[in-house]
Amino acid sequence: MSEQNHIRWERDADNVVTLTMDAPGQSANTMNRAFLEALAPVLDRLEAEHDNVRAVLEWYVQRGDHVTGLRLIAAMWKFWHIRGHQTEGRRWIAQMLALPGEQDPRARAQVLYGAGWLALDHADRITSRAYFDESLALFRTIGDTRGIADALHGVGMMVHAEGDDAKALGLFEE
Repeated sequence: MSEQNHIRWERDADNVVTLTMDAPGQSANTMNRAFLEALAPVLDRLEAEHDNVRAVLEWYVQRGDHVTGLRLIAAMWKFWHIRGHQTEGRRWIAQMLALPGEQDPRARAQVLYGAGWLALDHADRITSRAYFDESLALFRTIGDTRGIADALHGVGMMVHAEGDDAKALGLFEE
């Protein structure tokens, strides 16, 4: 597995550059050792640029630009999760989700999914479950099958933690 195939900077139709940290057909929940090793140089780069990322996020918040801000957060949550910046990530997510205006459902779903993992990192199961549930509903609404699968994993983890193994198994099988 090479870094260039699975961890890349992409420019979208609006000329916005985002970091994609995944592999085709591989969800965030199945990141294996080779993927994580390939991810290390990118995480190191993000760590070095962390102050710049903070400044950009603050700029988006101050201008109420939830469209671009949510996209950046959707790309950043894995960094915050892996590198131990959960509190910061949760703060940026809360600020961005609170901005007025209609939000892109796909970006919102991706951010909510990441928020679920960051909340779980803090053992905040109630909030984590709410984020996973909302992300699942949004992914279903837009028909994003990969997002649905990822969100089902998050919801399933929470249901399992609540002690309902039969329901959790059903979610994992779906």
